[in-house]
Amino acid sequence: KRLSRVKREDVDLTCSFVFLPDGTQWEDVTPLRNAKLPKGGIDKVTHMEGLSLELPKLDVLHNERYRMLADLLSLTGIKPEEIDCNDPEVYQLFKRLDLCGIPEFHSRIAQEVLACLDEINFSALLRVNSMLHGANVWNENAEFLVQDHPFAELIGNRDDVFQTLLKHGIDRTDAFEIMEDVRKGRFSSDMKDADPPERCKRWLEILSDAGIPHWYITSLGKIKYLAPRAHVAHDTKLAYMAAWFKVYYPEAFYKVILKHTYTVPYETCSIPELEAHQQGYYNSGVCKNAE
Repeated sequence: KRLSRVKREDVDLTCSFVFLPDGTQWEDVTPLRNAKLPKGGIDKVTHMEGLSLELPKLDVLHNERYRMLADLLSLTGIKPEEIDCNDPEVYQLFKRLDLCGIPEFHSRIAQEVLACLDEINFSALLRVNSMLHGANVWNENAEFLVQDHPFAELIGNRDDVFQTLLKHGIDRTDAFEIMEDVRKGRFSSDMKDADPPERCKRWLEILSDAGIPHWYITSLGKIKYLAPRAHVAHDTKLAYMAAWFKVYYPEAFYKVILKHTYTVPYETCSIPELEAHQQGYYNSGVCKNAE
């Protein structure tokens, strides 16, 4: 009770860089503490969350998939531009849910969404992945709508909301502010109030006057977080490229996947042995339960 704002346990992620104005020292804006895992010469981190500092911040996200893709390209001699990004055979792999080892799509919930689709293309994969990057976008929301409405009309990411509102003639500024409230979960929180604040009432009036369907408004009111389309599109493309290698270079695919996820002497494995090792990794629960 005597201590406040003390962090007992957390994880140091050296991927966010906060910019200080000239003449300002770190101690002027935040206490510093020792990093748990110093990397790249960075041994001090901020005590407070980056957003609470109200300073410009740049996030440089770490992504193990780059190393996996680099290994696949090196092992096969394939150049990125040689990969067909609209290959029916690759989409068939997603259709039959043969996705163990495919980043973003190997989880049970991803396969649950994919199983609902009649047709799979990159746009559909992007919407699926967008839903899973958000909070209350698929679960307790789109999962109940997919049987009665076209999948392409369901909300996946924040850009979907913005563009849908614009198509219905809503003012661009209002559309952006509504999207912001939805993607941050503020609209969902306000909708739960017996007497919503005036801002929420205004959004509801604008949406209704524009002819936005009731089911769509209800869906907006359930969302707690929406991911940006560009970020998800990038992750989806990496997943697609991994799937392309699984279709056309399965031995290289399994070698690289196992190198990054499971310790086996993969250099001497045949394709059946690699498949068996990969299936063992999947059945272990590490892959199967990742959501």
